[in-house]
Amino acid sequence: MVNIGYCYQHGEGVVKDLNKAVEWYQKAADKGSDKAKKQLENIKNESKKATIGGQSLIDVDEVKDTLKDVKNTVKGIFGKLFK
Repeated sequence: MVNIGYCYQHGEGVVKDLNKAVEWYQKAADKGSDKAKKQLENIKNESKKATIGGQSLIDVDEVKDTLKDVKNTVKGIFGKLFK
């Protein structure tokens, strides 16, 4: 099951499909595979970054931080307007 997950994760002999990879890794993890559990953790960590063709475009955590800053700035501006 871990090997099937790997094939889907990397597109080895099948069309690359991260969702199917996770399904297979999860099946293996449910049966106690430490390797599958590690792969699921790796995918979780990697999924925080958006990529195209393996090249990172954005870091989701950075976007969240930026949005928090924008939200606070907007609150500050509107707070001053309505005082």
